[in-house]
Amino acid sequence: MTQKKLRLLRIVFAVLTIVSTSFIFIDLWQFMSSSNKRWLIFFQFIPSVTTTFNKISISSIGFILILLFTLFFGRIYCSFFCPIGVLKDIFSRLKIKMGKIKRYKYSLPHNWWRYSILLITILSIFSGSLLVIDLLDPYSNFGRITANLLRPIVIFSNNVISGILLLFKNFSLAKIEFKFPNPVAIIFPLSFLIFIFYLAIKRGRFYCNVICPVGTILGLLSRISFYKIQINQSVCTLCGNCVKVCKSECIDIRNHYVDVSRCVGCMNCIDSCSENGIKYNSLKERGNIVDHKKRMTFIASFSMLAGLLSMSPRYRASGEHRYKAGEVPVKKNFPSSPPGSKSIEHFTTYCTACHLCVSACPTQVLQPALFQYGIEGVLQPRLDASVNFCNFDCIVCTEICPSGAIMPLTVEQKHRTQTGRVHFIKQSCVVFTDKKDCGACSEHCPTKAVQMVPWKYKLKIPEVNNEICIGCSACEFACPTKPYKAIYVDGNYIHQLAKQPIKVDIEEGFNPDNDFPF
Repeated sequence: MTQKKLRLLRIVFAVLTIVSTSFIFIDLWQFMSSSNKRWLIFFQFIPSVTTTFNKISISSIGFILILLFTLFFGRIYCSFFCPIGVLKDIFSRLKIKMGKIKRYKYSLPHNWWRYSILLITILSIFSGSLLVIDLLDPYSNFGRITANLLRPIVIFSNNVISGILLLFKNFSLAKIEFKFPNPVAIIFPLSFLIFIFYLAIKRGRFYCNVICPVGTILGLLSRISFYKIQINQSVCTLCGNCVKVCKSECIDIRNHYVDVSRCVGCMNCIDSCSENGIKYNSLKERGNIVDHKKRMTFIASFSMLAGLLSMSPRYRASGEHRYKAGEVPVKKNFPSSPPGSKSIEHFTTYCTACHLCVSACPTQVLQPALFQYGIEGVLQPRLDASVNFCNFDCIVCTEICPSGAIMPLTVEQKHRTQTGRVHFIKQSCVVFTDKKDCGACSEHCPTKAVQMVPWKYKLKIPEVNNEICIGCSACEFACPTKPYKAIYVDGNYIHQLAKQPIKVDIEEGFNPDNDFPF
């Protein structure tokens, strides 16, 4: 392959990256299994690092290959496999297509900013929080953009087309129910999208080279890569074409210098040079053999840096409960983290808030949190009973999580994983207050942890058994009392093992075909 074709190779990989990564968030029709979708994000750096500390497997070592690729080929990850990087390239390209050609120029590196942000990220990890990584990780930000902004548009389009087809008695496309997440889950990715769009138009890869901690880490390693972009002084005519197309603004044509720590390997400079004066050279071709001990020192340093991600952030319960107005307030000590997340501490430790589980959840009960987990858990998913409940047989989120925050569960294990415990407020129940039949909570409880027992006036009232409750929140969602529920689930800080659920006749118990209580 000639060096002129390297740019074409980069474009092919970039297209595959952004199409496949977008697909896993907007696959409304379940064309691909959850486990197969995880392979499509094999080369996403931060999720790969975090999941490695939970369970070593072939699918969790993508970041090691990224480090090796960077050691050999420089920061090609940023142009080949990073969805935010590819998105920024698309934004830059759109401006060119609109006739507003952007000419870049060499700029000095903002080393103070880039290394300060990296230091803050490391200190955040030491303090027991992945909040900075959650907010700056390129994959997670792309996930939030796709799940919370693009996916609703696709669902709306699907439902419009479905409605049109129904007019012609064509039932090939089903309508899809969608519940909007809280405003923060929309405002944050929208703000981030506008922010990187502005930077892409004005400064190309400024975000990647100054703000993104992944870019800074790979930039450090790329300094000792085997292959680097280099200018051939004997051939260069100082035309400056390479500088004009360098989105990283890292080519100093006057000094024939390329700052490889900021070069993202887009290969635009090679394609733009008519004299073949800029090439992608190996160590031997550069005549510069890097000392082996120096390279090993760099590798050891990056191994230690990756090890920092194994530090476990601690969930800090405030100890304060904000009581709602009413006769008997609902008291929830902890939010309910997804089944398979083991505990709130484990979940907030490894979740990067990419929202892949949010987009894949069939009932959409997984919704982005605000401060329910504390400041370090902003935007991380929780079970929100006001939206829906967790299906008894569903294990989609446990199969699809790329970071190890939600560990795999079988259906049988899911049936006994207790994410929370049910609480019944008798004084708020319509049976007690209005003296009329209800039983919605018991009808929708899949384990029969809520059962109707004889009471006064020939009525039956709910009775709870927390030993077999799994905290799915079906009872809470079904409860008709407003504005406060008479029955609710308080999350377990550490997930427990429930006893074997009671089997009942289908006429008397949970009806899986009736997803809504009334």
